[in-house]
Amino acid sequence: MLVPLSWLAEMVELRGSAEEICEWLTRAGIETELARDERPAWDGVVTAVLRRVEQHPNAERLTVTAPFDGDLERSVVCGATNHKEGDIVALATPGTVLPGDFKIKKSKLRGVRSEGMLCSAAELGLGGDSEGILILDPSTEIGLPLSAVLDAGDVILEVSPTANRGDCLSVLGLARELSAVTGWSLLGPAAAAPQRPAAGVTKQKTGRLGGGSDGLDVQLVAADGCPRYTCALVGDVVVGPSPAWMSERLEAMGLRSINNVVDCTNYVMLELGNPLHAFDRSELSGDLVRIDWAQAGESVRTLDGGEHALLGGRDLCIRDGSSIIALAGVMGGEDSEVKEDSRLLFLESAHFSPGPVRATAHRCKLGTESSYRFARGVDPELPGRALARLIELLGQTAGASLKGAPLDLYPQPTPMREVAFRFARIDGLLGFSLSEEQVRELLLRDGLTVVAEDGPAGIWKVAIPSHRFDLEREVDILEEIARLYGYEAIPERPPLAALKSVPRKPSGPDLGALRRRMQSLGLSECIHFSFIDPLWLEMLGLDEQHPYRARAVAVANPLSEVGGILRPTLLPSLLRTAEKNRSMGAADMRLFELRRSFLSREEGFAKILEGDGRRPLNKSPVVERVTLCGLLSGRRFAPTWSASEEPVDFFDAKACVEAVMEDLGARGFDWSSEELPPFLDPREAVVLLGKGKQGSAGWLGRVSAAVLRAFDLDSVCYAFELDVAMLAGRKSRLPRFDAFSRFPGVERDLAFVAPDEVSASWLLDNAERVARKLQKDAFRKVAIFDVYRGAGIPAGSRSVGLRFSFRALDRTLEDGKVDAVMAQVERRLCEQPGVTLRA
Repeated sequence: MLVPLSWLAEMVELRGSAEEICEWLTRAGIETELARDERPAWDGVVTAVLRRVEQHPNAERLTVTAPFDGDLERSVVCGATNHKEGDIVALATPGTVLPGDFKIKKSKLRGVRSEGMLCSAAELGLGGDSEGILILDPSTEIGLPLSAVLDAGDVILEVSPTANRGDCLSVLGLARELSAVTGWSLLGPAAAAPQRPAAGVTKQKTGRLGGGSDGLDVQLVAADGCPRYTCALVGDVVVGPSPAWMSERLEAMGLRSINNVVDCTNYVMLELGNPLHAFDRSELSGDLVRIDWAQAGESVRTLDGGEHALLGGRDLCIRDGSSIIALAGVMGGEDSEVKEDSRLLFLESAHFSPGPVRATAHRCKLGTESSYRFARGVDPELPGRALARLIELLGQTAGASLKGAPLDLYPQPTPMREVAFRFARIDGLLGFSLSEEQVRELLLRDGLTVVAEDGPAGIWKVAIPSHRFDLEREVDILEEIARLYGYEAIPERPPLAALKSVPRKPSGPDLGALRRRMQSLGLSECIHFSFIDPLWLEMLGLDEQHPYRARAVAVANPLSEVGGILRPTLLPSLLRTAEKNRSMGAADMRLFELRRSFLSREEGFAKILEGDGRRPLNKSPVVERVTLCGLLSGRRFAPTWSASEEPVDFFDAKACVEAVMEDLGARGFDWSSEELPPFLDPREAVVLLGKGKQGSAGWLGRVSAAVLRAFDLDSVCYAFELDVAMLAGRKSRLPRFDAFSRFPGVERDLAFVAPDEVSASWLLDNAERVARKLQKDAFRKVAIFDVYRGAGIPAGSRSVGLRFSFRALDRTLEDGKVDAVMAQVERRLCEQPGVTLRA
């Protein structure tokens, strides 16, 4: 947002330079920089009185003047003819550099000494005629810098408040912030007391505005999306150009001047922070204005000419008796705009909830000054004040007169909020001490009123002004105290901690190695935002009780509806990326992402932040997991003249998972087909379970057809997601060298007929357990080499072939001992009902 310094000076007593103001605001967390300085270079130009004006002895068109600046009388030769003795002029002394890089020097003109120059308006950069010098008001004091006498040019600041400081998106809000940071006094409208609901405000949802044939019934149906709706009728309006002072200020802040009515609404929005809208009353049908949610299948054409389809129950609209006349808080409708012949206007000053405005503006791609402010939050007590200011300006610039009393529908007025904080937490959390007087002064400067205090060891309560909707918790008040005290003033204290030896390898899994392993398997890495749209979880088929939705971490002030929560799973982001790549013609995709996922703890935020009274508990309210997620779709091999067209399948994804488990050294995990995620096809899906209370370490399977349709994907996709930290365990093992055996190895094959209910993993685990116990130093591995169904195998069963490998480091193995191991393996596996050795 661009802010003229002259406008800011009308609301706060400025005592520093523009550069210092930028530094103070930036230190306080409101990023501010000098956009441009439009002031002319007048250093060395002072006011002076002409004591004498005489004809030049050697030139008919020149005069010799004697300007006096209160300290020194000079001789100046001048070529103008519009001055006389006693005039107050602008004198550029020697050494002055005027606009255009014109430097003033002492010289002789036609034999007469000249010690400066009498300046014209054009030479000072003010425009106008350059033939005559600038004659100032006779009452002007002499000896003053010209910049103290004439207002010319301005300094424009560029302010970028954070997303939770929507109150700073106005001159009024910035003035309050500058006053809180510096202690400078507020002036004019900024010094007015905060406005609470007036006695005339109705708590009803309906009301009558105006009288006679011009009157309107106003109905606030969607009070959950519009908590307050204030409106008025003004007549006798003459639409025309705005006065110069208004259009100049609007253009300085980056808005184009349109006409006096539209400019007045924009002026009040920039001045106070509450967006407003003016409708042509003659274009409103049915003598009705209703604030309601859109119905399914409705659409609206906005002022920019765009046609927008609306979502039923999600887009907030302003209606008349027959159609939608505006998207609430975003943009007005095309048919109700103010025209040159408009005489009677319906003025709207409302408070719209941030969520619906943000969602509608994002989906319809309508980024306006109004939606930008409502999406970040606007003071709910501001609509009445903003409407009164708009009526005042319309009276001054358009001759408007109020038709009846304004109407203010405010069914549930926002109560004054109070936040308690423990005084002892200032030292405990911020790390420095302040006196009670210092804290009270800082809070008062910020508009926070102390309503209850209990000394330095007790609990204080402060009343929060309505425009500071970002202050909700104890930690917010403590941060505000630190911010106003000045981060740069906080004393530096080195932390006290015990010295620890640094391990050769950082604790935890090697994420770089995992990325390289995924890349070696042909997967490409994706990087997405940690914020996702909550709707994406619904598209996965998750109900409200699912942990991914019930324990999702909501963002208090998201930049857009798409960033409403921190993602509890990486799968939706990969599905979105796959859909975008698919729409661009990519047929084969092998994607992965290795990032954090987030879930709130079951005990919630409050208990953790409460802590021991002085400090919060030493754990985050949010559980952050390092998660690896992969997605495979399309052909198994890149298309070449010899490659087959086989598509990827379940076992391609499983190979990726097993490679990760091998790299991480995962032990004690089993595959299970129970409690599968709802977004997977149960026919081709498994979960990875740990022992005891470890729970699930991940899942693997084919994405269900319903989820693929929801994400606009038309090809089969296999996906997996793993909890890296759980698979890696608590101890990270350094790689070590194992000596090679110089002796021959032995292999044995056994084939078992097993019912389908007996998993292959059970056969592998039990076979390995027996073989390792009997030949601990020689057993190497057991693997499945064959699975057969068909002739000779009973229905509902299959043959599973196991291959055992043995090799000792110090001897040649005896066949008899290996055969004894095989006999024990056979006995153990055949104890399972239905399992037999295949002949």
